Amino acid sequence: MSTPSSSCSSSCSSSCSGSSSSRFAAEQAEEMEALAALLPHPGEFQLLPCCCCCCLLQLLPFGQRPAADPLNKAQVQLKFSLPPDYPQVLPHWHFTGHAGFPEAELEDLREKIQKDLERNLGGPMIFSASEVAVEWLRERSKPVQSMYDQMVSRQQQQTAAAAAAAADGEDSNLYKDSDSQEEHSPGNGPADRPLCPENERCSKEEFERWAAAFAEEMISKGIWGSSNSSNGVVTGKQLFLENAAAAAAAADEEEAAASAAFWNDAAVFERDAKGLSDEED
Repeated sequence: MSTPSSSCSSSCSSSCSGSSSSRFAAEQAEEMEALAALLPHPGEFQLLPCCCCCCLLQLLPFGQRPAADPLNKAQVQLKFSLPPDYPQVLPHWHFTGHAGFPEAELEDLREKIQKDLERNLGGPMIFSASEVAVEWLRERSKPVQSMYDQMVSRQQQQTAAAAAAAADGEDSNLYKDSDSQEEHSPGNGPADRPLCPENERCSKEEFERWAAAFAEEMISKGIWGSSNSSNGVVTGKQLFLENAAAAAAAADEEEAAASAAFWNDAAVFERDAKGLSDEED
């Protein structure tokens, strides 16, 4: 790729006229300083000597590598000049050279850069545009894959797409099942369920006979205690009071046993103390 002259053309000088005295001069100068720091590799950024508002960018896919590196096959040079009202207006720019790809593809890169400039109108635009160009160049500097590698790459992409589609399908089915359950849950109450035929239903008399037999069985097994309540069934309150009384009685017995043991120990202590006193006498 040929290196263009560092001198500014008459069109560049005319577009920059008055820029140094414009109200955006300080903002433009700061952007140029930032570009010099963000594009530090040799030849990557060049501020043209004609004025402070023109610069030349030599962009490589991998700027940290030499220009002759095979990974830097695609290269492009751009020239930017800032009008007095930049960044409120777009900069003037054009390609000054390219290598590693057909010239017909420059139009695609031109459109991408122009869209990026328009998107960032009102702020610094040049560095963002340079990043767009670098990404575009990297796509065209990838090593050519063999047919086998291309096939493996396609299979991996298809597998990943199928896995993503399956995951989306599972999530969709999960949401559908959840929605279906929510839709039908109000109708699942006892009042909404169909009743069995009348001749198969349990009558009141049959239920009372079953309840009496069940209560008698519970009493005979000692699970329920006998009571004056109907059918000998102990209510929950009665059962609670009985258990509480039993627990209190057990606690009293334990306390009495502990007290007796304490006094027995005290009596032994008194005997020991008396015997010790007799020995001292």
